Amino acid sequence: MTRRGGMLVALLLCFASPAAAYDPALAARLDALVRPYADDNRFSGAILVARDGQVLFDQAYGMADVAAGIPNRPSTRFHVGTLSMQYTAVAILHLAETHKLALDNTADQFVPSAPVVTVQALLGVAPDAPDAATDYELLARIAAAAMARPFADVEDSAAFGTVWMSGTGLDDGTLLSETRIAKGYVRDGVTLKPASADWNALTGAASAYTTTRDELHWLDMFFGDTLVTADTRRAMTAAPAGYGWRRGAPFGTDAWWAAGAAPGFSSFVLRRTGDGLTVIVLGNLDAAPAQALAGALIAALDK
Repeated sequence: MTRRGGMLVALLLCFASPAAAYDPALAARLDALVRPYADDNRFSGAILVARDGQVLFDQAYGMADVAAGIPNRPSTRFHVGTLSMQYTAVAILHLAETHKLALDNTADQFVPSAPVVTVQALLGVAPDAPDAATDYELLARIAAAAMARPFADVEDSAAFGTVWMSGTGLDDGTLLSETRIAKGYVRDGVTLKPASADWNALTGAASAYTTTRDELHWLDMFFGDTLVTADTRRAMTAAPAGYGWRRGAPFGTDAWWAAGAAPGFSSFVLRRTGDGLTVIVLGNLDAAPAQALAGALIAALDK
């Protein structure tokens, strides 16, 4: 797979940032929840909170590169681990909508060594199930075979053909010198040590990277029925699990959420359809409590 410096788009649309609704008191209250995690080296990364298109909180903590002394910033790019499945699912569904493949096709029709399992069944696996990563890596191979193109190119044209996400891409293992992408770390006592991962082996399941603003834009486009049709989006969000996401508990029946993990990275994304609440936590510290931190932010916002 060739390196993708950012997922290019067919239509050069300007990315207009959501309107800011800065409330210093609210920002201070949310920062006070996050700061202890950052001070204790339990969290390093970027957090964005928005509601109905208005950004309420947009802050970064810790270091993107400890050795080089580069801090994390709101614009820093983070590997999102298994959150990559959301992009793969939309790419596959777009191919289905444009009749490049069918959801009742079986994997062996595209990848001869693959099992006889339908594309729909692969998409529907819960993201934290034991076979989820293997299934989504297979979906990437199916998409590449269906289009006779590298999967990164399929992502560009199928999943991102009408949106602008300049800080998002797939890592094929050649981006170690890319200073805009945070390096991943693991805790060793009170110190941080670099983590390593074979990103090229995780294509389709965990090789994507993005920024908090790009992810917010992605969610806006998805729920605005720009990435897939309204019928497809409703089918995806009605399922209790699958397509790279979970729905409902413990965040409410109208919550659509996912937790992501990869060596050196931990992430969490939530969109609540009732009030448009979005919480995005992208971290470059292995096993950071991204979901627990997001839960604390959500509880504070709901008071």
